[in-house]
Amino acid sequence: AHTPMAPFRIGRQVGDLGWGTELSFCVQVYQDGDLLCIVTDAGSHGTHVAGIVAAHFDTEPSRSGVAPGAQILACKIGDGRLGSAETGTGLVRAIIAAKAAGCHLINLSYGEPYWQCDRGRVAQTFDDAVRKWGMTVFTSAGNDGPALSTLGAPGCLSSAITVGAFVSSQMMSDQYSMLPETVPDTSYSFTSRGPTPDGFFPTLCAPGGAIAPVPRHTLQGKAQYHGTSMASPNACGVAACVLSALHAQGVKPTPAELRRALENSAERPAEHEPFSQGAGLINAPAAVAYALEHHGKPAQRLAFRVTVPSRQHVRGIYLRDAAELDGPLTMGVEVVPLFDLPLSSRSAEELSELLSTDLELKLTSSAGWLTAPPSMVLLSAKERGGQTFSVQLDPSSLPPGAHFASITATDATDPSRGPLFSLPVTVVVPAPPPLAFRLDLPPGKPTRRFLSAPEAAEFAHVRIKTGAMPRGPHVVTLHAVPSARGDAPNTLVQTKRMLVLREDSEETVVVPVRGSSTLELCLQLAWLSNPTPAA
Repeated sequence: AHTPMAPFRIGRQVGDLGWGTELSFCVQVYQDGDLLCIVTDAGSHGTHVAGIVAAHFDTEPSRSGVAPGAQILACKIGDGRLGSAETGTGLVRAIIAAKAAGCHLINLSYGEPYWQCDRGRVAQTFDDAVRKWGMTVFTSAGNDGPALSTLGAPGCLSSAITVGAFVSSQMMSDQYSMLPETVPDTSYSFTSRGPTPDGFFPTLCAPGGAIAPVPRHTLQGKAQYHGTSMASPNACGVAACVLSALHAQGVKPTPAELRRALENSAERPAEHEPFSQGAGLINAPAAVAYALEHHGKPAQRLAFRVTVPSRQHVRGIYLRDAAELDGPLTMGVEVVPLFDLPLSSRSAEELSELLSTDLELKLTSSAGWLTAPPSMVLLSAKERGGQTFSVQLDPSSLPPGAHFASITATDATDPSRGPLFSLPVTVVVPAPPPLAFRLDLPPGKPTRRFLSAPEAAEFAHVRIKTGAMPRGPHVVTLHAVPSARGDAPNTLVQTKRMLVLREDSEETVVVPVRGSSTLELCLQLAWLSNPTPAA
């Protein structure tokens, strides 16, 4: 006789369809019993991601996930009728379910191209989850690198912690059985890069490959996957461990406070690339120590919205086309402290914080071509909607290439707290003619060239010629992005090719360009197949 099944959230029952499929299922009941939904996996991706976070093997702890004591609420957002693609309705329903269950953390290892970030119902629901409901959201950056300006959605959202995929030399050896070549710790080539068209960057990076459990219907116990989908749950699991350690000591940080602890304690790899790695590699012990040391300090629990009003309230400064690079540029920057709750719901403690917010901040530029005033006084600024300061850029002396800098704001009386907020600044200087150059391709690191397309140009012919290759052939990714103006997703205009370069050979690739825009040509040598440097 068969045992009746209740909805999973009530009975925690799982069935097996049998007939040798090993396909597990559960049931949900809707519309007062009129609608029965039989829920199965749309693939193996979600189980693998969940295993990275919180797989729990009592007798084999080496197989456990990052936070094996964490409890998982599984929300299916992938529609089997759409090849498991997520829908906006599915995302919103999942976040509401997470709120109802009292979740502390959300991981979303999904992503799509986007047109406008921080707009629409999904973006607003994510913002509510963080600002109003106290949940910290982690999401994958996307797998569309190695060129710049390739972040996907929801990785482009301000409210989420966006995670890039990192790979260490030890991972290369253990997970991929690499030959004994010297390849430094780096980002996976596929991890999507910032800045977005409005200057936004990934938040952090975490290991982007894992051997983790997969569903029984795959007829294997574990699988090895890599992607930013694997990096995000790794970071989310680390955050679960950090929260657990803090809660055990009576400290309950807000999402903004937890995010600041993770960012300001991140470990920078030897070759730090902010475009893919953000603040750096997530570090659990350092994050716990930071959070305990600085909990309760003025404005520590607050997030800040930092934008440039004169450029349509962009979240960072991003200059890429030649027309923007003439002479010094001065811009105003607006800073708004985000006090989370509406006035009618504020506690006495929150009202006191609102009235007493008064911080002397030190403003610091990380580069000589970017200038900021030495200080500002941060107030709640509720009546004015924010405060402003000015910055000046002078890109005239910068050589061709991509240049990153930032303005950071620290507590002038307590610099150990690290940045309370920052403004990222990216300047891309295109190379002048002639448009012929030699490239040396090191393993694990993208090589970029930026070229300004003539006003009437529509296509460019990219010709790659090789000479002697004593240790070839080599696999190389060519990624061309014709512009980053934000009027179309990069996936609609980019060109990406996987090339096998042999000795004394020639390859020609035709790529679309946009007149008067800066084209990025990015080439990256594959470190897995043959990481020997190539020219």
